[in-house]
Amino acid sequence: MSILHARVRGADDVVALARELVPDGDVEGMVVVGLDRESRPCGVALNPNHRALSFVKVWELRALAEELEACSLVVMLFPSGACRAPTHHEIGAFVDLALRAHRAQVLLRDCIVVRAHHWWSLRELSAESCGG
Repeated sequence: MSILHARVRGADDVVALARELVPDGDVEGMVVVGLDRESRPCGVALNPNHRALSFVKVWELRALAEELEACSLVVMLFPSGACRAPTHHEIGAFVDLALRAHRAQVLLRDCIVVRAHHWWSLRELSAESCGG
């Protein structure tokens, strides 16, 4: 079964989806995946201009969720540059955006940062930094 038809349960599934959508890995910017009620991909949007969560607005996420008819969203960032783990600022930007999105009734499930064939889940990193 293709990952496009499978449920997205965690960061590994999102990375597998990204590899299926972009097999050559030539993406820069932000990819937003909309998930339906069964956590299956129902739409994808690409914005090559966004390279950091701190520039993403809640109204943009809300509009994307509506356009994709998605129950939740996962953001994938493909910033250019050296391979380095996300900073505390990047993790904090995810936590802040997820909280603001929740208040706007948009479920932002995760943000996966992909740099030079390495990836990190900001949801997992934020849970680790909070001790759980």
